[in-house]
Amino acid sequence: MTMLRHVFTLAAVLCALPVWAEQSKPAAPATMSINLFEAKATLAMPPWVKGADVVGQSEIFNQRGKGGGGRKAFIQEFIPKGQKFESWREIYAILAETPYRKGVKSYRKIVDAPFKKACTNFDTLTLLDKPEAHVYLIFCPSYKATPTVGEMAVMAIWKYENTIMRFYYEVRGKAFPKFTKDIDIRLLPMTQKNMNYAVKYLSGIRLEAK
Repeated sequence: MTMLRHVFTLAAVLCALPVWAEQSKPAAPATMSINLFEAKATLAMPPWVKGADVVGQSEIFNQRGKGGGGRKAFIQEFIPKGQKFESWREIYAILAETPYRKGVKSYRKIVDAPFKKACTNFDTLTLLDKPEAHVYLIFCPSYKATPTVGEMAVMAIWKYENTIMRFYYEVRGKAFPKFTKDIDIRLLPMTQKNMNYAVKYLSGIRLEAK
């Protein structure tokens, strides 16, 4: 779609997302399924994975334990092959907790808290707001501890019965200016292609009973 090559503000790119998806219609990515307490979630592969070989193209970490309020928790993280979890530049992850009886917007406060503490000029932009799903962008223009480094995330909070889940894609890179809807997307650590991918597929996760 030629016009997108000349559109670099975040607001313009987000407005063009439905048009881009409709006209370009790229092949759907391979998917993976994972059991998350009461739910079975099916979601797209991480953006860097070509085909379905997520194991061969990623470093993977998973753990079960206790979350906030003593809830049962499970986390699974993927980073590109060769990166280290202590210093990742790109991460795709799933975290589930149960039981959680409040709504997705209440859980967002829990998700945002560490970003607010760690980031200078923390900000967000909501893209999808439904009772069962809340999808938004997180902007961390720079870390207070390392001012030359910033981070951007696509965060999707989903709920199924009493299980709350967050699916997210985060990218670290050079610090960038404070967020405005007219920010030049080329200044952000996340590429337009990967942002479009994460927004589209994390907004369309399929949940069903195990």
